[in-house]
Amino acid sequence: MNQDHSNPTWNELVKSESSELPLEPLPWSKLGRVQVIKNWVSEVIDLTQTKASLNDWNLVGHAIVLIHNDVDDCRKILQRAAADIGFDFTYFDEHFIQENFSGESISAQCDKATLVYLEPGNWMKNVEEIESQDSETLRTLQDNISHMVRQFSPELPIIFCTSIEKYEDLSTKFRKQGLFDRRFLVIKPSLEETAINFLEGLGPDICGDSLKGDLGKLGKLIDLEFDDKRRLGLVTIRLQRLARREKRKVEFLDLVEIAMRGSVESDVYPEKTPEVLRYVAVHEAGHATVAILDSRGENVPEYATIIEGEDFNGLVADSFAYHYSKADKKTYADFRHQIRVTLGGRVAEHLVYGAENVRLGSAKADLTKATDLCSQVFGNRGISINMETTQGASENLAIDAELTDANLTRIENMTRDFLARQYAIVFELLSRNKEFFEAIVENLSKQRLLNQKDLKTIYEACNVGYSLKTEEHIK
Repeated sequence: MNQDHSNPTWNELVKSESSELPLEPLPWSKLGRVQVIKNWVSEVIDLTQTKASLNDWNLVGHAIVLIHNDVDDCRKILQRAAADIGFDFTYFDEHFIQENFSGESISAQCDKATLVYLEPGNWMKNVEEIESQDSETLRTLQDNISHMVRQFSPELPIIFCTSIEKYEDLSTKFRKQGLFDRRFLVIKPSLEETAINFLEGLGPDICGDSLKGDLGKLGKLIDLEFDDKRRLGLVTIRLQRLARREKRKVEFLDLVEIAMRGSVESDVYPEKTPEVLRYVAVHEAGHATVAILDSRGENVPEYATIIEGEDFNGLVADSFAYHYSKADKKTYADFRHQIRVTLGGRVAEHLVYGAENVRLGSAKADLTKATDLCSQVFGNRGISINMETTQGASENLAIDAELTDANLTRIENMTRDFLARQYAIVFELLSRNKEFFEAIVENLSKQRLLNQKDLKTIYEACNVGYSLKTEEHIK
């Protein structure tokens, strides 16, 4: 509805945008770690059951901010809150706010007590951050919203809510006493909680033991690969169709395969020649071998495959239990391990076929990933290329606030030097453990897919240990 010359009433503007919400509000148990919001709801309920004054409402808060990056989650949380309080729930999307709140002053008058969720968007930015020609419109819009919040009446309460990733992203216009002066941080659910919610959505009857057996590991896989809820929904229906078609339960490896390959369904790709398959097996075995050896047996991949996909010839999936064990702690050693695993495929081809016979395009994605990671770490994490030494650990502590030509050149030189050193170390690691590496190549060439159990069996049969006790001799 576009603004015209008349002054619309609040009732004319109210439009429920709840078509994507559940018909019934979700229980709090499905909404994450939101006890702090439940506590606020209890405070509001207490006020509705007494003859509360405006000062009482000001203290409890009648314009709140959820610090959270998921708008859909916030809508569901606030729908639940409104239901518990006994208020109507109204949702205004960003476009509606821009179209209807930037004209003449609007009176917030409603037939029933209401909780209103204003979708985050440009309306909440600082005026100084936008183009000058739009600043007056934004200033008027923010004045109107502020006016509506300040019109609050204890007799017919209208509670305004919005959400933002960081409170600092909300205009200082609204960060004032009497406006959006109460904020709640919505804490991300634990990995185990993420896994439980996924299993419930998938359906307990079709979940195999390997999917249910390690909730932390499952949660880490979802966190790393499916943090987009839209994509997770597509994955869920894909797995449900798989279970129905094959008349079996879904296992952890099914989810890993979708994480690596995507949810698209296709026919089997035409068979490659034995020579090409051998090259792919060598490449993927290089990644898998380095993952296992450089982690001293902790990062045994979920699987290694030479089965072709849309944009790859083979894949190796890191151990999600290994990632889970690291929690949110990532050290220089973890970064270095990631670089070595990434280089493992290219090095393996070099070792087996010689440098002149390395395939030109085989490691492009790997090298791009390694380069980007190094650039970030050396430019913004205070990490040097000589972290293994006491003196070297202090060589690169200044963070590059501006990426000048000089800084970019310096970071590029560090990246090239570091990757060259790690390449030499990985070459040495594979050379010294060639029996183990070749065993993976042979098994992968025959079976086309090795799961984590297969790789552990090969590792134990070869009785290998981490042979690089020191790296100082490798330059």
